[in-house]
Amino acid sequence: MSVLIKGGRIITAADDYVGDIYVEGERISLIGESLDLQAERVIDAAGKYVLPGLRRPSYAPRHAVRRDDDDR
Repeated sequence: MSVLIKGGRIITAADDYVGDIYVEGERISLIGESLDLQAERVIDAAGKYVLPGLRRPSYAPRHAVRRDDDDR
């Protein structure tokens, strides 16, 4: 399945800009501005944050996530 995520605020370790992300299967194939591609599903992400590569943060090991109460 292909998915095109359009117009989201893309945040990576190096960049922060509005753009599109094209996903084929389970992999990000292309990131850019105003991508003109056909996809089986198109998601309008205008006004939303998109964090490519972030995978299920709820499954992160406890030691990988610091909380404010960790100092207690």
